[in-house]
Amino acid sequence: ADAVYDYVRVQFREQYGIDWLQPLGFNNTYALMIREEMGRQMGLKKVSDLVR
Repeated sequence: ADAVYDYVRVQFREQYGIDWLQPLGFNNTYALMIREEMGRQMGLKKVSDLVR
């Protein structure tokens, strides 16, 4: 994983002028999915709309 991170970090710096920060040491990969039609029906545009 470190070799991949180092490769991507260097490529982003060279190609886009973007510096990657060091990983924070935790994994936040939660995802939500819903069908587009249902999102329209419920008026959802952002995650905070789910509170309604």
